[in-house]
Parts: sequence; structure tokens; C-alpha cells
Amino acid sequence: MSQIFDFKDLEEFGHNCLNMAQKTMPKETRKFLNTEGYKLRRNVRKCGKREVPKVTGKYHKGWKKGKVYRYKGEKTSLAVRVYNSEKYAHILENGRKYKRKGKEYFKAGNHILERTTKDFKNEFADDISSFLDDVFDRF
Repeated sequence: MSQIFDFKDLEEFGHNCLNMAQKTMPKETRKFLNTEGYKLRRNVRKCGKREVPKVTGKYHKGWKKGKVYRYKGEKTSLAVRVYNSEKYAHILENGRKYKRKGKEYFKAGNHILERTTKDFKNEFADDISSFLDDVFDRF
């Protein structure tokens, strides 16, 4: 005997809760996303300092958090961006090809942002659940 669980309704309920929070408490929702962006930036900086050797320190200082914005122009979805402003950050993240003595080599990237965001998902889910608990307590 097998059981089928359909999580589509549960996901829809979660999206409806977040939309309700955004409509009723827009300032608190933006503040929540800002704090989560700063947490992610802090985690990325820590991971970057562990993985990438410091030469000038510009790569480690280059991690920034963007403004809260509407994702893909939709009214109901908000997002925040964490990025590195250094001009060579993409090389350290993704890797690069180079030639030496006529041979072509590839140096693999560190993928720091990608790994840190995967680790951050659990913490973000806990923070969202506590934020939604606060929203429900107010109503």
C-alpha cells in the first residue's frame, strides 16, 4: 500500500501567508529581508576568508547586499541580492582557462556563494517560520 502526499496546497498556503505578511506589514517584511541579506553576506564573507587566500583583501571586502526589490516585477514577491563588486570575483567563483607553455589548463573555481547559499537555506527556513509566527501573533 502506498500513500501519495501532495505538497502543492501546503506551498500555496505558505505563499499566501507571505503575501498576507507583505500586504499587512510591508515595513517589517522589508526589514526581515534586509536582515536575512546581511546574514547571508556575513556567512559568505566567513566562507570566503576560509577558502580563498588573502592577497589584497579586496575580494573579501567586496561582498555587498543589494536593496530589497520586486522579483521579476511581480507585486507579491520580494527579493534581496548578495553579490561581490570586485572585477575579478567571477574568476574566483567560477574558475578560468589559462595557457602556459602552449598548453591550455583550467583552474576550478571555489563556488563560495553557491555553497554558502545551500547551507543558508535551513537557517532561512527557520527564520521565515519565526517571522510568520510573529505575523500570526499580531493577528
